Amino acid sequence: MPYTPPTVNYCATQNGTYAQLTGVQSVQIARGRTYAQDNFQASTCEIELIPAASYSPALAIGQFIDVRVTNSATAKAYFCGKITDIRRTYEMPYSAGTGLAPADRIFISATGGTGLMAKYTFPSGALPGLPSGIIAAAECTSQQSTAATLAGVFLTPSSVTAINSSAITLAGQGCLDVVNKIARTAQNFVDDGDNQRDTSGLYAGQVLAVVNPPLTDTATFSDAGAIKYNGLEFLSSAENVFNQVNVYPDGLATQSQSGTAPYNSLDYYTTNATTGDAASLAGLLYNLFNGLTTAAPFRITTDTAVDDTWAAIAQLTSSAGNRGYIGAGVSITFRGATYTAQIQRITVSFYPDIAHLTVTLSPSLGTPFTLNSSTFGILDSNRLGY
Repeated sequence: MPYTPPTVNYCATQNGTYAQLTGVQSVQIARGRTYAQDNFQASTCEIELIPAASYSPALAIGQFIDVRVTNSATAKAYFCGKITDIRRTYEMPYSAGTGLAPADRIFISATGGTGLMAKYTFPSGALPGLPSGIIAAAECTSQQSTAATLAGVFLTPSSVTAINSSAITLAGQGCLDVVNKIARTAQNFVDDGDNQRDTSGLYAGQVLAVVNPPLTDTATFSDAGAIKYNGLEFLSSAENVFNQVNVYPDGLATQSQSGTAPYNSLDYYTTNATTGDAASLAGLLYNLFNGLTTAAPFRITTDTAVDDTWAAIAQLTSSAGNRGYIGAGVSITFRGATYTAQIQRITVSFYPDIAHLTVTLSPSLGTPFTLNSSTFGILDSNRLGY
């Protein structure tokens, strides 16, 4: 079906009456991280508007804002969060007779649930007081069907069954830093949560969704069918190929897995409960990042002129009603061969006439992405595909 740009809506209060912004020229949204070993970053949204004569209510920092398929409380959302900055530029030409200045622009910056977490530090307390600390300090709540503790959410399912709570001091630590450390321990994913503009605690933009991969529904990308894409780019191998892994669990001895010197080392900070857990994690990471045929992270790109069905990948709720696609397992068909990977980062740019999507992926745990083609080359020790 033809491309229809999403709506950009804002409100001074949660679950109030959302006004749709007019004159939207572009919307840039980014969620996730580049490399599997990185921290998850604050989500961002940048909106460019042709200014209206006035806004009711007036645009202000701290207001709620979202990007949805339609301006409806239950419509699928691409972004939900709070405004962090508003800028206006004045350009020429200007017509004094009509009062028109067609090149003037308003730029709105906003952040989602992960960004809100990054703003706050824990006032006090240690595990198992973690969930209440996050909810109180970061205006976030885990999107779960049960009242599981945050530690249980992060560490289930996982071979890491517990965290070293006695070694963790939360006071003064950033909420997102702590969440990232726990997520790294269990190899989980962190993303903005979804849901409607309601008062149930699931207001998207205030929600932290903890994803235990793989998700039940996966996306299928193909250069010949399914969700079509128009480009694939391998990223820096130096950021993904390690012959030494050092795991630093809070309060416990460092655990390492090493190959032959000289070392390109990955330092990994965790909350493992035992040195045995930390040693197992070091071995897992070493095998993942040291395999000779394991590809570096890579990006695939597409736009609505190539395939207008991809937009669901950028939404905060997947097609099956689960959380968004950060952490989802995907299938990539490239020149006749099919590989598996996990989505690490999603960036999308919406314009009035077209939208562009970039998905950054990494090898799936246990199923590395390899490029092995007798026609187009074998991705081997040089990792460059020839």
